[in-house]
Amino acid sequence: MKELKARVVLNDLKKALNELRDDLPEQDWRIKWLGICTLARSVGYVLEKIDAKNFGIEDFVKNQWITIKKEDIFSQFIEKNRNLILKQYEFSMQREPVGIGGIITQAGDRLVTTQDFNVLKGTFFKDSLPKESMEEVCQWWDKKLNTVEEFIKNKN
Repeated sequence: MKELKARVVLNDLKKALNELRDDLPEQDWRIKWLGICTLARSVGYVLEKIDAKNFGIEDFVKNQWITIKKEDIFSQFIEKNRNLILKQYEFSMQREPVGIGGIITQAGDRLVTTQDFNVLKGTFFKDSLPKESMEEVCQWWDKKLNTVEEFIKNKN
């Protein structure tokens, strides 16, 4: 089976995310985050506009897309972040100094450091680490694309 183009976008997103570090200067971090948020939204766009047609699964993807757009991780994080950045050049993350006591990760681990952290504000993953939150987005997209790939496999 030919690879979904949306899968290529997701793999690029994962690579970009892997290269994101909190110790980057703020401008460099913003530029990388802009690309990451754009890629996160592009996965769905490419699936809907390109892969659906190329694989002859327009109706299936259209039905999937109705569900995807209603999910909070899409509407309140992926779409919201992309729109904030591209339409207003606003970022949902803030750089915060974290000292003794640190922060708690989504997994419940306490990070203690004197390094500043980027923390998400006002989104689906409020007060979370951006990289960790976007890793969850990658897992979510991975499941969505697996469903589409399974449909294509069974269709043929």
